[in-house]
Amino acid sequence: MFYKKNFKQKFVCKLFMLTFSFFLYQHKTYADEAFVYCAHNKNNWNWLSNKSVKVTGEWRHIKFESKSYLRYFKIDGGYNAIQVLQNKCKKEFGQSYKYAQPADSYFSGWYLFGIDDDDVIAGLYEIYRFNPRIGK
Repeated sequence: MFYKKNFKQKFVCKLFMLTFSFFLYQHKTYADEAFVYCAHNKNNWNWLSNKSVKVTGEWRHIKFESKSYLRYFKIDGGYNAIQVLQNKCKKEFGQSYKYAQPADSYFSGWYLFGIDDDDVIAGLYEIYRFNPRIGK
């Protein structure tokens, strides 16, 4: 009898954990804030104010083809907020550092700031591809 009760408890617990982990996986884990770095080419970039500048907004994707996309950060404050960041970059690092760009970590890719899907601000970027997994 004890064995059956213990088995049921473990089964219910594992079922709950499996169900809960499925919902966590479905939830977007992108932060609603981004660090800011300044760049003028892919080899020369610096964190704005020693990585102390954070902005709020929303991470988004623009789909190009069936499997290609561009990731950008829709910043709160719109174009004016981006201009302020660009001016801070030029002031801190010189006129050649004209691109203010968002990052979600030190290992971020090259993402852009944007106002919406039709208005993304110039900067350095990468086109990403979805690689669907087939089979095991």
